[in-house]
Parts: sequence; C-alpha cells; structure tokens
Amino acid sequence: MSKKTIAKKVGIILAHFQGAIDDAANFCFKKMEKLGKQKKNEKIETDTVKGKAKYAALKTSKFIGEAGKSFYEEYEELKRKKTSDK
Repeated sequence: MSKKTIAKKVGIILAHFQGAIDDAANFCFKKMEKLGKQKKNEKIETDTVKGKAKYAALKTSKFIGEAGKSFYEEYEELKRKKTSDK
C-alpha cells in the first residue's frame, strides 16, 4: 500500500478539478455550436434592431462553439501525442 503525501493528494484534486472544468467548457462549446447551426433554416428579420441582435448572437455563438470545439480536439490530440512519445 503506497502512502500518498499531501502534495500528491492536492495534485490529484487539482487534476480532477481541471478535468471537470474541461468537460464543462467542452459541453458549453458544443451547445453553442449546435445553437448557431440549428437556427440556420430559420429566416431572421435583419431589418430590425432585435433581428440584427439575434442574427449577431447566433453567428457569434456558432463561431465561439466551433473555435472551442476545435481547441479541445487539437488539445486532446496533443496530449495523446505527448503521452505516446514517452
């Protein structure tokens, strides 16, 4: 039975915390991307301020979602490469 030091326990807790944050961010990015895509077929009136704001929000949501999804996909690939090089 190995005895874990306080430093190792703190490191384990921080790793789990980071993993939870990554999972939550990834979930949010996927939802934002989906939101931007799901309204694609809906005609948005862009001649009103409300319509322009809605259009901008959907486009921004889609952009942030795609950027975040791309980030996490690349980040996971880099982690895989790093662990396979060891």
